[in-house]
Amino acid sequence: MPVETVVFDLGGVFVPFDFGGAWDALREGTGWTRLDVEHRTEDLRAGHNLGRLDGEEFHRQMCDRLEIEMRFSYFCQAWCDIFTLDSETVSLAERLSANYGIYLLSNTGGLHWPFIEKKFDLKRLFEGVVLSYEVGALKPDAAIYNAGIEDFGWVAENTVFIDDLKDNVAGAKSVGMAGIIFKSAQQTRQELEELGVTLG
Repeated sequence: MPVETVVFDLGGVFVPFDFGGAWDALREGTGWTRLDVEHRTEDLRAGHNLGRLDGEEFHRQMCDRLEIEMRFSYFCQAWCDIFTLDSETVSLAERLSANYGIYLLSNTGGLHWPFIEKKFDLKRLFEGVVLSYEVGALKPDAAIYNAGIEDFGWVAENTVFIDDLKDNVAGAKSVGMAGIIFKSAQQTRQELEELGVTLG
């Protein structure tokens, strides 16, 4: 079936990220290592990305879990200022938009997405977005891909999903989509062309 819709992941595709600075801010004065912070807060981060914890509750529970005191504004800055922009991926999406429906599907929380949108103005690239904290499901659960199918009318057989994580691509394939594991914009463009996709 010909490709009609191209769905992109966000983190690691449009916005490479490094949590190192966030972990360091959260562990300052605690004796925790970066790995300690990451492991001790895994369930809270999942809860935030699922929309079960809003930004303020996420902040409160993170501070309680790590036994720290941190102003909400400082927490937000440390938590969110971890991203850079891959301009080549932006260019790829812009060129694809001439011929295809371009969408975003991401595991993200209610702090990261508004920050990214304000800083990088990415929402303009997409006809629609599927965000885990809004739909209450995380990749690679089939429910998040099905949310896009139901909300935007994607036809799975005509849709290709692009993500930097193998498991998330496998999740898209489980609902009938084609998938590409993102390594670079150039590699992704080549694999899209192999699927018959043409750039504008």
